[in-house]
Amino acid sequence: MHHGSVEDMTDLPDGTEGTAEIAFDVPGWPPTKNEATSLLSAGHSHAARVRALLNAAGQAAARLGWPPLACQIALDLVVRGPNQAPSDATNYLGGVGDVLQVKATGNLDLAHLGALRQVALYLDDRQVRQIRYTEEWAEQPSYTVRIHPLAVGAAPGPAAGQSSSSAPHPLN
Repeated sequence: MHHGSVEDMTDLPDGTEGTAEIAFDVPGWPPTKNEATSLLSAGHSHAARVRALLNAAGQAAARLGWPPLACQIALDLVVRGPNQAPSDATNYLGGVGDVLQVKATGNLDLAHLGALRQVALYLDDRQVRQIRYTEEWAEQPSYTVRIHPLAVGAAPGPAAGQSSSSAPHPLN
C-alpha cells in the first residue's frame, strides 16, 4: 500500500520544487461521475466516497508538501475489489479528476466539506494528459491514485488555462 510515496525532490515543469509524484490508497470504491449533480454537493450519493478521497489526498499532500500543480500531469488509477468494479473506467476517472482539482465554487456551497474543500493536487483536470487505469482482484474494495508531472512538451495539447479552440486536435 502507498501511504503517500515520494520518488524524489525535483524542480517540477511548472517551475516549483517538490516531489516527483504523489501516490496514496483509499478504502472503498472511487467516487463516480455519473449524474448531473456535482460530486461535491452535500447531498450527492457518493459524498462519503468524496470525503474518503479528499482525506487520503490531503494527508498525503501534507506529508509531502505537495502544492497543487499547474503543469501537465499523468493520472494513474488502480481499482481493486472482489468482483468486477460496479462502475466503469471513464466514470471513475472523471470522478477522481473532478474531486482532486482546485474547487471552483461558483454557486455550490462547499461548507459541508470543512477544511477538505481546500484539498487539491492540481489546478484543473484539463491538465491530465496521460491516464492509466487498471482493475485488480482484492478481498475488499480499495483504490490507489498516483499523480506525477509530465515533462514540458511531453504531451500534445494546450497547457492548463489556454484555449483549446486554437490548438489542433491531436488526432487530426
